[in-house]
Amino acid sequence: MSAAWRELGKESLVKSFEYHRRRGQPPPDRLCDALLEILPAGSGIREAFRSALDDARGGDEAALNLLVARGEWATFIDGFYKGAPIEEYSYANRYVVALEAALVEPVRLIREQDFLGVARVMESDELTAPLLSPEMSHALAAVTSQQRLGPVQWAITLETALSHLAAWSVSIEERRGGTDWGDVSALFDGPGGPRGIPGRQFYRVLMRATQQRSMMGLVNCLSDSRGSPSVPLAVETLKRWSAGMTLPEEELIQRIAKKCCPDQEEYLLRLLWAARYLTLLGFVTENLLTGIARHVDAPGAAELFAPWPTFPYGQSSFQSWCQQRYPFWYRYHQGRLAAGEKCPAASNPS
Repeated sequence: MSAAWRELGKESLVKSFEYHRRRGQPPPDRLCDALLEILPAGSGIREAFRSALDDARGGDEAALNLLVARGEWATFIDGFYKGAPIEEYSYANRYVVALEAALVEPVRLIREQDFLGVARVMESDELTAPLLSPEMSHALAAVTSQQRLGPVQWAITLETALSHLAAWSVSIEERRGGTDWGDVSALFDGPGGPRGIPGRQFYRVLMRATQQRSMMGLVNCLSDSRGSPSVPLAVETLKRWSAGMTLPEEELIQRIAKKCCPDQEEYLLRLLWAARYLTLLGFVTENLLTGIARHVDAPGAAELFAPWPTFPYGQSSFQSWCQQRYPFWYRYHQGRLAAGEKCPAASNPS
């Protein structure tokens, strides 16, 4: 972020904001006005924020609440869509905005270290309740300090991330108007196992899409009529993909698809993105579990690290958790979209 501010020539402005933030002081009006000038003119974003800020300065409590409640994701997405009405967002982005709005009160309670209150609020909200399994709710309510929030917070984050992946899948169907077009459950096929599962499954999908039975067959498919490789790919590289040790670069998958299965290019690129997303989630979770394992015999470890080492909703592995929960979230978001999901009124000041 600091590099971005430097490129804009506004690093000193941000440092001034930080100066006042560290001292618990509200920034002076001149700094707020200078920051608003950075926002793009003509899209409605700058004008909406300036109007809300002016109203808040005039003592309008509703305008002040709007500025405080507006989340970082809602602000970013509004900027991405250049101030367009929220109805024009993709379904996944509408879901993110609605979910962020639903988490305003839990975030406030976390700051107050009222973790029992956090659990109660999340359990009572229709948007956040499905993110909490019974063991996650119990662990959240039992947290005694923000320092001890981490393990259960990651469990909730993990479930939320999978929900977002399913929402993204449904967004693709919304855009294309095709049933199951965005489904990425092919990445979860097969028995449970270690972290490399999404990568290994992507390799299998790639081989099916190119209609090749062997690594050498795919290498040969990528060669021109003279036998020279038109797409640089070695058998050793395919071995790493098949073991889930590495994931291919997007450009390479594009070239493979164009050569061997042009009608599958979009599908393969979509699965590759999902495989990267899932691999990151698995990697972070495995690191967490490795750290927990070193202290599992310490007094009070079970309460401190709850709900781990069990994955959300009682699953024993990352793979089995994906296999159980992704179909749930996929159907959940299809249902929300079909029912005309609700958009929080305060999420878009324009």
